[in-house]
Amino acid sequence: MATQLAVIGGPAFAPALPDPAFTLADMAIFTAIPAHDHEVAALNGMVVVFNAVSIHREGILEDAFYVRESQQPAACMSWESWLKLEASERDLSRMGCPRSPLRIRREVVQAIRWPYANNWSVRLASGHIDGPYHDWAFGRDLIGKVVGLFLPKQREA
Repeated sequence: MATQLAVIGGPAFAPALPDPAFTLADMAIFTAIPAHDHEVAALNGMVVVFNAVSIHREGILEDAFYVRESQQPAACMSWESWLKLEASERDLSRMGCPRSPLRIRREVVQAIRWPYANNWSVRLASGHIDGPYHDWAFGRDLIGKVVGLFLPKQREA
């Protein structure tokens, strides 16, 4: 079957096809988020459900999908400046909560073995590979294993 071309105010282009190595076809479908140990994250217009506890029980599995979280100070502040601000304005009654907000970014990645060594790397949703990571460093920012897709039931009219 030929790929159809579309023209939008310029030359023809082929629509982007999903990377066959990064498909979520075998995932469970959730119509409601489970009450315990599960959270959601966005992936290219979809909502994935991940289990935040299973990663600690079963470890990292090759070719499985995980949610990776990174944090950084808001407004491009360096970590050093953020830590100095936190230390200088620390109020002991605050119980160690940060005073200034952090930017939190979550992305879905696939755990793969780096082809040239026995180390891990992750495949990003864009298809690019990040790594390699040594075994001792891999997975420090993985917060849960993707277990399914969230598709709420549509209300009937």
